[in-house]
Amino acid sequence: MNQNRYDVVIVGGGPAGLTAARVLGEAGATVLVIEKDRQIAELVRTSGGTWIQDMADHGVPESMRHPFRRIRLVTPRSEATFEHEQPRACVLDVRRAYRHLAARSARAGALVRTGTAVQTVTTENDRPSGVTVRRAEGGNEHIRADIVVDASGYAARPSRGFGVPIATRAFGVGFEEELEAPAYDQDEAVFLLGQQFAPDGYAWAFPCGEGRVRVGVGVPLPSSGPGPAELTRRLRSSSAHLRGALTGARTIEVHRGIVPFSPPSAPLVWNGLVRVGDAAGHASALAGEGIRLAMDAGSMAGRAIVCALNDGGSGSARLPGYERGWRRTRARELRAAWRLHRGLLQREDDEWERLGRALRPLSADQLDRLFRSRYSPAWLLGVIVRSPHTVPLGLRLLRPRRLSDPYRSAAG
Repeated sequence: MNQNRYDVVIVGGGPAGLTAARVLGEAGATVLVIEKDRQIAELVRTSGGTWIQDMADHGVPESMRHPFRRIRLVTPRSEATFEHEQPRACVLDVRRAYRHLAARSARAGALVRTGTAVQTVTTENDRPSGVTVRRAEGGNEHIRADIVVDASGYAARPSRGFGVPIATRAFGVGFEEELEAPAYDQDEAVFLLGQQFAPDGYAWAFPCGEGRVRVGVGVPLPSSGPGPAELTRRLRSSSAHLRGALTGARTIEVHRGIVPFSPPSAPLVWNGLVRVGDAAGHASALAGEGIRLAMDAGSMAGRAIVCALNDGGSGSARLPGYERGWRRTRARELRAAWRLHRGLLQREDDEWERLGRALRPLSADQLDRLFRSRYSPAWLLGVIVRSPHTVPLGLRLLRPRRLSDPYRSAAG
């Protein structure tokens, strides 16, 4: 094999790209993953909150998942607790989990190359022919490939440079501190909603095992008030909801990240270039989580690319099967999350309080499905029976209304 030619080049070594690489490698494709950082997960850009069953389905070991059974939902003047008998959600050891995904893709035959920045997607006959990279030691290098996958993250620079028609997108920014906090309850995650905690966003405290907790704030870009770092500092120092649990806490690490807060981004396949993960907007605008969605997208894209490689390459009619499958199984969930997110923007604390009181009677299972945006007529009927006040509130949240734009485009 020519070491500068591969069946597939994947730009980005996050969960979407690494999952796609494993699927492709297991099918016998030659795959190169290119990651700009010196190591996989050198910087942690996510809190790691996700769902146990999804991670188990994707082969993330139990030792890399800290489970919790209880969610405490805090609004300006009240709070509610929702508890499962058995944990449903977890917080990942992000660095170990991502490196585990990289090791699995390498065992499947993929090559993972770090410390290398992609400059451009090269083309032949208006289709990707590979990428040009900047080597860590200096100088450029051309790597040829039949198919290029953009798993580069929220800015999606390879896609934009290739000319994929991506609509203006909105983003949120998050900041969190991982703390050593022996007094924090490792079985409870806390969400704090309201302008006093996080204007147009939310604040959180997620237990991550071994006496540690991740405390942070996420808000839309740009924020008209204090940024998430300052809001996190205030949360730690003055919130009565967390102060006791964080007594004597010590900062271990700081995490920063940007997440797409947009409707599902089309197209996912464009003239032979494939988009997955944050580069394709595969994150929930409601909960701000996207690890499971990125891995789902990587797996689906990998299977479609295998079919395309067996059918002539990037021009195969089987490649768009990835996009059709995604729309059939996931797009509705992301559209629902986006609509609820938009409905919650620019709400005052009195409205957050009414929402919190309406949610309080729900079961833990019903709240789970709300966070995951997995709704059904049976779920909706059950919510109405438990809390009739959710009906007028829900209609107000979903009704289109004129907003001052809290976002900016991050097209660059």
